[in-house]
Amino acid sequence: MQKEHSRESWRGAINGVLYGVQFQDELTSDLAYHMAQRYIRKPLAGLTAEGQYAELSTAAESGSDLTKLIPEAHSEEEFRNFLWLVINQMDALRPWPEPPYTEVNITQWSEFTQPALIAHLPLNAAEAEEEVGTIFWRLEDIGKRAAVLQLKSSAVVALVARWWPKSNTLALLTQGQQDPEAVITELIESTNLTTDDLERL
Repeated sequence: MQKEHSRESWRGAINGVLYGVQFQDELTSDLAYHMAQRYIRKPLAGLTAEGQYAELSTAAESGSDLTKLIPEAHSEEEFRNFLWLVINQMDALRPWPEPPYTEVNITQWSEFTQPALIAHLPLNAAEAEEEVGTIFWRLEDIGKRAAVLQLKSSAVVALVARWWPKSNTLALLTQGQQDPEAVITELIESTNLTTDDLERL
């Protein structure tokens, strides 16, 4: 059983590639280049660029049917050849730039045992996804959507939608003894947010 779980651990990364090309008429080297750039800048949530590369490589080397779960306009052979193009393009783009932050798996929200509320953002989740470049995931235990990020300084922050009753805006929380001003400044420098987007609390 453990072997099967390990073998399929790359399935999410592969499905992401499949979704990205399902409406493409041709799987070209130019498309592979742009997709490689995207995965280096913005790997899937919870993965680093190196982790994304490893999962795609493991999938490409496997004998599994990569396209079985999603209807695909391209054959299995065409898709696997394209996947190798993406992997080779990622290799060609080394060394990769250090990302301004890493998306933390949303399951680690439970570790925010004593979160400190440090700012209010008059944005909804969709607007914040655009400005921050992240995805908000649903927190089933509190019925809200959130994104958890680790900044370069190792500070961990959470952007939580609808934190206040009857409000569609966001709260910025941090964990531990972090300097709120330093965290806010780093978040602004790491995203498209501006000083006007945050109201310090």
